Amino acid sequence: MLIDPFRSAGSTGFVLSGYDEARDTAVQPKWQSAGPDATLIVDGQFLNRPELAGLWNYSIWVVGGESASSSIASEADELYLRQAAPRAKATGIMDYRDPERPRRQFADSC
Repeated sequence: MLIDPFRSAGSTGFVLSGYDEARDTAVQPKWQSAGPDATLIVDGQFLNRPELAGLWNYSIWVVGGESASSSIASEADELYLRQAAPRAKATGIMDYRDPERPRRQFADSC
């Protein structure tokens, strides 16, 4: 409901939410429209898993920021890093360890 419309030729209609986590229920989709030159930016963990990686024209690996606090999340992060190698597949690497001065890192894979 978010990505597929942007991937369709000429369509920029999209839905921001199809599920309410707090109420654990589906919600009635509210379609919105963006301009013809719109760019879709998706932020989230695990977006370079093999089944999703082909969706993106550009991906950024962020170094720094908040770390996962639970052991389950940490295990999931470690598995993702091992299996998907998202840093190596990223188009760009952003060093965010100093939020006042984020900077792009350049590596052989970029």
